[in-house]
Amino acid sequence: VQFHLNPPLLVRQARSVALSDSECGALLALSERMGKPVSTETMEQRVSQHSGTVSPGYIKTIMLRIRRKVDSIGGDSAVLGAVRGFGYVLRS
Repeated sequence: VQFHLNPPLLVRQARSVALSDSECGALLALSERMGKPVSTETMEQRVSQHSGTVSPGYIKTIMLRIRRKVDSIGGDSAVLGAVRGFGYVLRS
């Protein structure tokens, strides 16, 4: 699955799905540290730059939406991992 910024899309072969500003911010934070865990707090800061104030638990909701979108285009949502008690990681 490829991540495109402009316009914000997830693409796999001939299939694509649009990303919201919040989803794009979360993926940007993860892609900048590919393979390394990113704290929930860091992700909240990045997402708030794109969509304003972020409430607790919002990152979890965003990650669920991204996973569903990855699945919807036939990708493997396991590339988006949760790091218990810390945050998330984007695996290559």
